[in-house]
Amino acid sequence: MGLGLAIAPVGGYLAVTGRWSDPWWVLPAITVAVATWVAGFDIFYALADEDFDRQSGLRSAVVKLGERRSILLAKILHGLTIPALVAFGFGAGFGAWYYLGVVAATGILAYEHHLVRPGDHSRLDAAFFTMNGVMALVVFGFALVDRIV
Repeated sequence: MGLGLAIAPVGGYLAVTGRWSDPWWVLPAITVAVATWVAGFDIFYALADEDFDRQSGLRSAVVKLGERRSILLAKILHGLTIPALVAFGFGAGFGAWYYLGVVAATGILAYEHHLVRPGDHSRLDAAFFTMNGVMALVVFGFALVDRIV
């Protein structure tokens, strides 16, 4: 599912324009941004399934890496999301409003990582469902405002 989400913006762009992006790296940049964002959230969500994965013999990232290193991997992935969003915005010609949205998205990601801690998954739903949705709306909303204004 993560790959499908990551290439969705590329498919949408190609369907609307009928051509590859110029500069060529704009579409790969948004693909990386979405892929790393989703992968980080998938790792968060998998934390709740660690016992099931172990009992079922699954080799998920959480089983292979353990809880602490999985959370670190999610931080690294989300850390890659931000420069990919910046690169995308630069290549796509976005302005100040878009970058303000990226700053807000950075804060949202930092807050999510504050919510999810080793040994404490009590706020996992808030981080995964609520904040993930908020971040999507923030990035989209600021990009839309940037285009309209």
